[in-house]
Amino acid sequence: MEFWLVSPNINSSGGKTLERWKGNVRSHHAVFMGWPRERARDGAQRLGQIFAGNVDGGVRWGDLILSAYRQDWQWHVVGCGRVSSETGKDSDLSDGLDYQTHRELEPFVPMQDTGKLVRMFKGTTADGGNIAHRRRVIPALVRLKPESNSADERLLNQLMRLLKVAPRTTELARTPLGVDQYLRASPSQRKVILPRHRRLSNAFANWLEHHRYEKVPQEHGYIDLDFVEDGARCRAELKICHGVNTRQAIREAIGQLLEYNYHPHMNREPAEKWFLVLDRRPTKADIEYLGRLRNLMKFPLSLCWRSSNSFAMKRW
Repeated sequence: MEFWLVSPNINSSGGKTLERWKGNVRSHHAVFMGWPRERARDGAQRLGQIFAGNVDGGVRWGDLILSAYRQDWQWHVVGCGRVSSETGKDSDLSDGLDYQTHRELEPFVPMQDTGKLVRMFKGTTADGGNIAHRRRVIPALVRLKPESNSADERLLNQLMRLLKVAPRTTELARTPLGVDQYLRASPSQRKVILPRHRRLSNAFANWLEHHRYEKVPQEHGYIDLDFVEDGARCRAELKICHGVNTRQAIREAIGQLLEYNYHPHMNREPAEKWFLVLDRRPTKADIEYLGRLRNLMKFPLSLCWRSSNSFAMKRW
C-alpha cells in the first residue's frame, strides 16, 4: 500500500468553486486530477499517468489517498480513503469543474480541520509552508514516504485509525487482502472485466432486492456483497469469466471467500452463508466440485450464475 496526497489546483480564493470541489469529493467519495491520463497530454511530470496507475510506481487499488488543499500556506483537509476504482472521466462527477479524471475511494472518511491534524503536516514530504523550504511547490500529487519520513508516518497512522485500517506492522497489513481484483488479468483485460463486474454486481443486487433479501450494500470494504437471508449473514463473491474458464474463476473466488471470512486482517465476522456468483453458467464438473466442498468440507456455499436477465441458483 502506498500513501498519496492529492491537492488539485483549485481556486481557493473563489469560495463557490472551492466549496463545489469539496462537495464533490465528499459526496462522490472520489479524488480528482486535472492532468489527463494520456501520455502525450499529461505533462513532463506524468502526473496524469501516475494518478491513473499507468506507469510503474503509480497509484494502485488499495492505496491510501488524502484529499487536501493549501491556502495561504496553511493545509486544509477534505477527506481520505482507499482507492477502489480505475480512473474514470469526470463529466458525471465533477459538477462542471475542469478536471480530467477521478479515482473512487472506499472506505472513505470526510474530514474537518483540527489543530492537531493541521500541525501533523509539518515536516511531511508535502510540507512547503516555509519560504525557504526546498519543496516550495503546490503538490498536485505527492507520494508520502512513511518508510523514511517520521512525519509522514505519523500522518498515515492517524488516517488509518480514522479509516479503521489495521496498522502497517507486517507486509500483509501493507498489502490489503482482496483489493487487487482479478490478479490473473493484464491491464487490458481489466479494462474489459471491471465494467462487466460492476454490471454483474448491479444486476445481482437488484435480483436480491426483488427476492426480498435484506441489506444489500455493494463492494463495501472490497467485499462484493453482504446481505441477510432469513436472519443469517451472507457474503457473495462475484466473478467475471472473461479470458478464463469457469473453473479458474471459481478457484479465485474460493480463495477470496476464505480470506474475507477468516483472515485476521479483515477484521470482520465470518458470514454464515457464502454465495459464489458467476456471469456464465458453470459446468457439471464445477457444480459437482462445489457440492463436494459443501458436503465434505462443510463450506456454507451456494452457487449462482447469470441466466438471461435473471439468475439461477444451486444449493446442496
